[in-house]
Amino acid sequence: MTGRPADAAPVDGSGALRGSERSYGRVARAFHWTTAAPFLCVYCAVYYRHRFTDRRTPANWTAPQFHLSFGISISGLTTLRVTWMLVDRRPAPEPDTKLAQRAAHMGHLLLYAVLIVMPGPAISARRCRPNGSSCSTSPCSRTRAPLPRWSGEGWA
Repeated sequence: MTGRPADAAPVDGSGALRGSERSYGRVARAFHWTTAAPFLCVYCAVYYRHRFTDRRTPANWTAPQFHLSFGISISGLTTLRVTWMLVDRRPAPEPDTKLAQRAAHMGHLLLYAVLIVMPGPAISARRCRPNGSSCSTSPCSRTRAPLPRWSGEGWA
């Protein structure tokens, strides 16, 4: 039996809210997993739409709405995650070559940029998909097919 209380945080700091030199804190890990879960949902929504729905069914219309909602959530969570990363202490990098460390750092920066920026062009493209032109130069919103509507008796 050690002299530490049973509810004490682990020695390596893994139970602390903030990061330490040896591990990420609880907040950083929470951001990681609350970003990863919707990312999986985004992938599943697209996979479901392309593999399991017919083109003119409500499910075919619903899946992209889930994709869009989760994508916007990911963007917001990633913005918060990067903000936390700027104020929190990160563990020392694993021993590796300078090139590998630099590549890992650049890869993470690119991933964060894509996760934050991606919803903007995706929302713009969603509005003007029928002919691929810009919303500001064409009446694409008027030429788009109407979305399915629930009439009380079913999808119309």
